[in-house]
Parts: sequence; structure tokens; C-alpha cells
Amino acid sequence: MTGLIIAGGKSIRLGQDKRFMKLGGRTCVERVLDAYDRLFDEVLIVADSADAFRSMGVRGVVDVIPGRAAMGGLYTGLYYAKCQRVFAAAADMPFISPAAIRVVLAAAELGDIVIPEVQGKLHPMHAAYSKACLPALRELVETDELKIQDLARRPELIVHRLPEPAFQAVEHGVEHTQRKRVAMRLHLLLDRQRIGLLSAAGDRQHHELFAGRKRPVAHDF
Repeated sequence: MTGLIIAGGKSIRLGQDKRFMKLGGRTCVERVLDAYDRLFDEVLIVADSADAFRSMGVRGVVDVIPGRAAMGGLYTGLYYAKCQRVFAAAADMPFISPAAIRVVLAAAELGDIVIPEVQGKLHPMHAAYSKACLPALRELVETDELKIQDLARRPELIVHRLPEPAFQAVEHGVEHTQRKRVAMRLHLLLDRQRIGLLSAAGDRQHHELFAGRKRPVAHDF
């Protein structure tokens, strides 16, 4: 299986490039690579430019259809992957757990999409996808329908949902990873607010996030 990291572009909205923000001496993308170590036959990074990742010794490819967020990255990764299936995560998931990844990998052949469903919410950036998804992905990307959750509703694809109990034995499961991801984004937004860089729109978004009225969607890098 291919370990896919969807690295998107620079997060100008948050004031710095999240992919290379350091936590414990390692950048976010390096920490994802650490979690992927020895789990996959190959690792592939999809980004707006492959130049920044060449020094990491990992194969990097550029979006086939630019500007299509995580959906475009997933399409590109599946297109270029040497394996028939990929496990996809985002570059700004530095707390992703190898044990939680293994839960998905163990079930990867049970569907075209094998995706965690925790507290009624699908987690497309912690899921496995087969190349059978490529035609539907291409159609969605070309029509600018960029929510990966919509892919899971396609009738021609077999979708296997992994329920929350599947991750109970994992110390840091899917929900933990996503909470940490949101917390990191809030930290960056608060830093921007302190130095007066938030626009009025960004300030509103911060308050919505902090109040729990709005959560970042998985396809928003």
C-alpha cells in the first residue's frame, strides 16, 4: 500500500506554512513521515510544488488539477501511486498514530473506501482508498465538488466504515488526532490575533471555531 501525504499549499490564512511548523524539533510533515515509517511499500507526497520535499528523500508529485484542495490531492495521489490502494492523511496531522493507521490498514481490502466513523463523523484524512475511486474522483474534482465525504456516497463504490470501537485499543485514536489538529490551528489563529494580523473575516472564523459553532472541514488545508 502507498502512504499518501496530502500537503496542499502554504496556509497563508493561518500566517505560516503549517507543513513546516516545528513541534518537538520536527516539522509537521516530518512527524507524519515518522508515523508512516515501515508501514507502507512507498510514501508519496502531493503538494502545489515538490521542491520543498526533495531533501526528505520522499517521492513528491504536483497536483494534476491544481486548486482542488484535498480532493484534488487524493485524486493525484491515487493516480500516481504504484500500489492499488493508498492510505491518506494530511501534512498538518503531526499527532497521527501508527497504531490507529494499522487499524485502517488491517481492514483496507474490505472496500474501495475504508474510513473511520467516530461520533457520527467520517474522517476522510485517516482513510484508505483504492484506484476504483479514480473515475468518481475525477468527476467530482472537475465539477468542483470538493468534499471527500461526497465520494463516500457514490453508489458504484464499496464503502466500509470503521466504527469507534475499532480504535478503542489504540491510545491515540482518530478523534485524538483530529482534536490535536484543530487545537494546532486555533493556536496559530490566536498567535495571528495577538500580532494583529487577522482580518475581520479571519477573526470571525476564529471566534466560530473557539465557540464550537464551526469546525474546520477536512478538505481545507
